[in-house]
Amino acid sequence: MSYYFRWYDTLLAKRPLVSRMITSGALFGLGDFLSQYITFKQDIKQKEETEDYKFTFDLKRSLTFMNFRCFMAAPLLYFHYGRFLPSITSRTDLTGTLLKVGVDQTLWAASFLTFMFLTLGKLEGMSAHDSLESVKQKIWPTLIANWKVWPLIQFANFFFIPMAYHLVVVNCASVFWNAYCSYVFHQ
Repeated sequence: MSYYFRWYDTLLAKRPLVSRMITSGALFGLGDFLSQYITFKQDIKQKEETEDYKFTFDLKRSLTFMNFRCFMAAPLLYFHYGRFLPSITSRTDLTGTLLKVGVDQTLWAASFLTFMFLTLGKLEGMSAHDSLESVKQKIWPTLIANWKVWPLIQFANFFFIPMAYHLVVVNCASVFWNAYCSYVFHQ
């Protein structure tokens, strides 16, 4: 296992943005796969158990999510965790951590979720008007769910984890969050 950590450390050092883009895209795809599978299982429970149902994976949908996360979100996240938050404060104590969590969970969370829903809507063929209406319907429930999950994760991330790994932690924690966001987006 330590071999993989050393390999990833080397990759982060040599190609910090590219390594984060690949990791983000792959984990976002995994989250969308989970969303599709969980939705499939829920649909089966609502239908008669006697019928034969087969899970069909929507590759195009997952590739749309992966491309968004890899080519749009990961560079923004790289900037956010690597440049923006450290410019807010370089402190790593409790006060600095709480300040970073506060900025991350207010300005960043609202902006990023809005950007994500708008962009995914356009990537999946929605009109600008329909994408905006989708954001209006989904942003508050998603933000409330976000605030139930992410402040604690981000506090631990910013307080205990070295800055080089902040996005890695977010990407790993995001697998289930991405499944939730994919589910919300497709409802």
